[in-house]
Amino acid sequence: MNLVDALTGSSTMLPLYLSTLTKSSVLIGLGTSFHDALWPLPQIFMAHFHEGKPFKKYVYDRTALVRVLMMFVLAFVILLNPPSVLWIFLSALFIYHVFGGIAGLSFMDVVAKTISPEKLTSFWGLRIALGGVLSIGGGFLVKFILNRYSSPFDFYLVFISAAIIVTVG
Repeated sequence: MNLVDALTGSSTMLPLYLSTLTKSSVLIGLGTSFHDALWPLPQIFMAHFHEGKPFKKYVYDRTALVRVLMMFVLAFVILLNPPSVLWIFLSALFIYHVFGGIAGLSFMDVVAKTISPEKLTSFWGLRIALGGVLSIGGGFLVKFILNRYSSPFDFYLVFISAAIIVTVG
C-alpha cells in the first residue's frame, strides 16, 4: 500500500492530476484530503459494529474488493475522460478511502491475532522499511511515466499500475 500511495500520492500525483481537471483549489484540496481524513473517520463509526464479530477477515476481504474496483474505476475514468470526469473521479476516490478506513479495523485485528506480540515490532519495522524502499521505486516509475507519455495517458498508466498493485496486495 505504500507503493500505491507513492504512485497516486495525495501530495504529489493526485493534486497534479486534479489540477488538469479544475482550477478550483477547494476541489483539489478536497480530493487530496481524502487520504488522511478518511482513514480514521469510518473507524469511529464502525468500531462498535466491528467489535465482537468473529469473522473480521471476511470484512477485510470485502472492503479490499471494493477498493480494488474503485482503483480500476479511477484508472479507466482517466482514460475514458467523460464530461463529468472530475465528479466521477472524486466519488470513486472517496469510496476508495472510506473503505480503506473500514478495512483498517479488520487489518489491524487480523495482524494482532496472527502475529505474536514478540514479532509485532519486527513485522511493523519490516513492513515500513520495505514500503519505504518500494515508495522510492514508485517515485522513479512515476517520473519515467510522466516524462515518456502525455496527459491523460500518463495518469492512466500510473493509476492502472496502482490498481494492479492494490489487486496483488
